[in-house]
Amino acid sequence: MRKDAAKKLGIELTDSTSAKQLRAVEQEVKKMKEAAKEIKKLPTGYSKTEFQYRGYDIYIKPYRTYLFFYVVDEQRQTVTMLRVLQDGMNWEYIIERWIRENQE
Repeated sequence: MRKDAAKKLGIELTDSTSAKQLRAVEQEVKKMKEAAKEIKKLPTGYSKTEFQYRGYDIYIKPYRTYLFFYVVDEQRQTVTMLRVLQDGMNWEYIIERWIRENQE
């Protein structure tokens, strides 16, 4: 589990990685989850992208060096997280390709 979390954050762990580094990764993942939960308080309070997924506008929430992409179903009162990307990535290209690959 720890190595999976580190990999998602772009950190390569080896057997010589200290327990301190592992705790730091776990703390960062925990903070990201807490930031994602904050979206529920005011989901439409963040910027919309120009993209839609299955008829829903895709919103973007920046958090530190990451970008959260999600949709809001106001009728069902749900927020669905679609992707989390690092902010230095070409997110427009990635989201557009992801939408094409995941159309029904």
